[in-house]
Amino acid sequence: QVSSSVCHVMVDPWLFFLICGLLAVCWRPGPRSAIVVVLGDIGHSPRMQYHVLSLVNEMGVEVDFVGYGGSAPLSAIQRSDKVRIHLLKAFRSPVPIPYLLYAVCKVALESIQLVWIMLIRAPRPLFILAQNPPSIPVLAWCVVICLLRRASFLIDFHNFGYTMLAMKLGQGHPLVKISYVYEWVVSRCAVGGFAVTKAMQIWLKENWQVSSVVLYDRPADRFKETDLASQRDLFLRLEKDGALQRLEGWTSGSISNIFVDQNLSKPQSRPQIMVSSTSWSPDENFDLLVEALPGIEEHLQRGSKRLVIFITGKGPLRAAFENKVSQLSLKQVAIVCVWLAVDDYPRLLGCCDFGLSFHTSSSGLDLPMKVVDMFGAGLPVCSASFLALPELVRHGENGMVFDDAKSLLDCITHCLTALDPAQERKWRAAVRLFREFGWTQQWRNVALPELNRVS
Repeated sequence: QVSSSVCHVMVDPWLFFLICGLLAVCWRPGPRSAIVVVLGDIGHSPRMQYHVLSLVNEMGVEVDFVGYGGSAPLSAIQRSDKVRIHLLKAFRSPVPIPYLLYAVCKVALESIQLVWIMLIRAPRPLFILAQNPPSIPVLAWCVVICLLRRASFLIDFHNFGYTMLAMKLGQGHPLVKISYVYEWVVSRCAVGGFAVTKAMQIWLKENWQVSSVVLYDRPADRFKETDLASQRDLFLRLEKDGALQRLEGWTSGSISNIFVDQNLSKPQSRPQIMVSSTSWSPDENFDLLVEALPGIEEHLQRGSKRLVIFITGKGPLRAAFENKVSQLSLKQVAIVCVWLAVDDYPRLLGCCDFGLSFHTSSSGLDLPMKVVDMFGAGLPVCSASFLALPELVRHGENGMVFDDAKSLLDCITHCLTALDPAQERKWRAAVRLFREFGWTQQWRNVALPELNRVS
């Protein structure tokens, strides 16, 4: 009994000092700062990068930016002395393991890194802003760390993790139901947040009793028409990298001359250019394009025209798509799948005539950022139809909408045919109007008051 009492007396001070030390680390003073976290490639998370720059430039806080590597973030972020980038290490098993074990190990490693970075390494933040999805495990750890560090927690809802999981496992799968409950409970712990559409804002309020403000995606200033000198430089580099090999049969000279010649002018035989961007995920049905390509080829042969469709991005379904396209006999239309550096993506968009979007949304409530970028570059867009799309693309006003391969074919052939001048002026004017109200202005009007409220 005496021994037990002695141990009790000895342990209590150590526990006390440990708790005090932890709180001292958590609450240590530092610069006015925020943590922005996304469990994805930060270089290909444009909206979160725009948040980071706006927090620095408009709110005047320092930012700890947490996420995975893979591609370089915007040069403005890399140059900023007020942004600290913390890259997570991905879990890789040296031997094949069951998916469930892989998922457990991945979540465990992410959890350790998130706690270390957000609780220990980063100075105490005013708030943590987390992208959703992904939601597991990041949202739960954000709640815990905000409680420990007396910070506010906000969620930027891009979509819902449980709906994306349902596309893989099926709506009735137990893991989907668990994910739904997890996401709902954790979202209720946030003091505020942003929704990308009005439809999503309404859904969050009615189903989860979560309040949010609508912060629409808007193009950054770097999305604009690309001058001919920059176009030629881009196509020369793509040719050097071997990305334009599919066009070798179209000319005996330099492939880049197809688009911009040495005199920095557009050749009369320049093909029309369409562009699509994708992560090659199940919520983008590129099989519609495969089905439409023979009809597009026939249309182009009748008019002796050519078309290049650039598809940017990488992901699990790309190889299957390229295999299907390779089995088609295409002479007048070329599909070029390419992975671009972050700064080259807006340059390519600025070279094109029209945009294509196959995004249909796992929830029906988000909007494709790629269309926003295309509008920023001045492109009318042909987009797949879904519930929230009218908040961005309106058929006949700033682009066209399709539901199946036949309507996609109609949209593309309509764009390839000489448009009625009045209609083209209407499209271009609507796109210009959208572009005038950019990200910075909207962030200042919508996001800044919300962040000041919770800080």
